[in-house]
Amino acid sequence: MSKELKYHPVKGFVYSITSALSVTVVYIISKLAQNTLSTELFLFWWFGLASVWGSFFIIKMKIFKEYYKIMKNHIFFLLYFAIAESVGTFLFFYLIKKLNPSIVSFLGSITPLLVVIVSYFLLKEKLNFIEAIGAGISIIGAGVITYSSPEVKPVYLLMIFIMLLIFAINTTLVRKNSRKIPSFLITMLRVYFLFTSYALLIIFKGGFHFPSKGEMLNLLIGSFAGPVLGMFLLFKALSYMKAGTVSIIRSIQPFLVAIGSYLILKLPLSSKQLIGGTILVIGINIILIGANITKNSFLNRAIKN
Repeated sequence: MSKELKYHPVKGFVYSITSALSVTVVYIISKLAQNTLSTELFLFWWFGLASVWGSFFIIKMKIFKEYYKIMKNHIFFLLYFAIAESVGTFLFFYLIKKLNPSIVSFLGSITPLLVVIVSYFLLKEKLNFIEAIGAGISIIGAGVITYSSPEVKPVYLLMIFIMLLIFAINTTLVRKNSRKIPSFLITMLRVYFLFTSYALLIIFKGGFHFPSKGEMLNLLIGSFAGPVLGMFLLFKALSYMKAGTVSIIRSIQPFLVAIGSYLILKLPLSSKQLIGGTILVIGINIILIGANITKNSFLNRAIKN
């Protein structure tokens, strides 16, 4: 068994599910918060508070010196990553503000398909037959949910594509550099850079004000649940279970968002939208399964076990 993976299916499952629940909170809370806050002001407070939460973890873990050395060696990649994430994250929260969070979540599930495509060009990883089947099914699902969602105008569809492409490219590059740069470092640099970016935007644009008590409560919960707790739980899940398995378990997230949107936001999905989303998720899971049973991954597991 791999020394890097302390295989424990029960713990891996629990961490995976709670990570999905944590990210679900982000969709619901950010929609509520942006009802009264502009997107840029919301992001300023969101990532400002997340910076505080993250700094607490860095100080407690006593990893600042180690991370500083890594940052010096990979400054250009980290700078690109932070800038690209700023654009993608703004589009993500703006789309949640304008659309039903469930639709954004379901369409966001197509990211693994784009990762496979981007990996083909950047890492020369070929698409196997099972992944190709999953790709076709997920595209059909995306088409169904888009066609049955008249609120998804062409401009929003373009924003979704740009956002997902940014995240897919960054996911591929992070995977390529995963042995050199810790995931938690990348996560926190993203948080700090986003806070700095939106702080400068607020200074330039104006419109700064302190949130109300209700807004601040939403921001405190959401900023901890997503940027910090969600990622921490994901990393814990990956320490007990293979990445592909974790991804499959976490694919339940769009359905959790749909339930939360219906119960809390009173934004139900139509039957056609739900069917399209389900088809999309099935296709993505087939891609993930196909990625796990390729010849190379089989040999890697055989060597490690």
